[in-house]
Amino acid sequence: MLTKSLLAFASLAISALACTPPPGSGFAKAAPPTSLFIYNVGTGAITPSTAALVDKSPVDGGQDRTTLMTFNDPSGGTSNNCLIFFDPRDPSLTATGSRKLDLFTSNSPAPPGGSPGWGPPGNQRNNQLVRWTVAPGSVSTDATYGSLTFACNSLNNAGFEIVGVYDTDTVSYKTFGVCVAYN
Repeated sequence: MLTKSLLAFASLAISALACTPPPGSGFAKAAPPTSLFIYNVGTGAITPSTAALVDKSPVDGGQDRTTLMTFNDPSGGTSNNCLIFFDPRDPSLTATGSRKLDLFTSNSPAPPGGSPGWGPPGNQRNNQLVRWTVAPGSVSTDATYGSLTFACNSLNNAGFEIVGVYDTDTVSYKTFGVCVAYN
């Protein structure tokens, strides 16, 4: 019960913060994910979090971490299309190493309470969508592997994962980063 209360509080805290749609995108509003989780590649643990963290290092003993995100249709069914993007304006954003992130779809979202280790559900990584280079105040798209525009109603309990690209990468943010734009 405490875990559910903490998750509800974290979800409210995340959703109260504002993302801004990319300039020239044609979208008027934006929203952060409804939940964040840290996935430990070495142990398989999935831990609910109020901040995103991607951490890869050749000296971390295989304990690389990625961020699992869950989105729901932020338009409440009133918008046809949504755009997933990275908003670099978060004042807490830090990025070291290559600063490159890959965004993947997930076959299913992280379980609401997380998971203690190996076994179901795993990270459920599916299709790669985009590679970004991020820094405080800036983001560039290095490559896209599919459309970043989705039918908003397909974002009901939709999972995504952000992953570091090279051997040494650390990217973290507390309020927003990966967001969904809509009208």
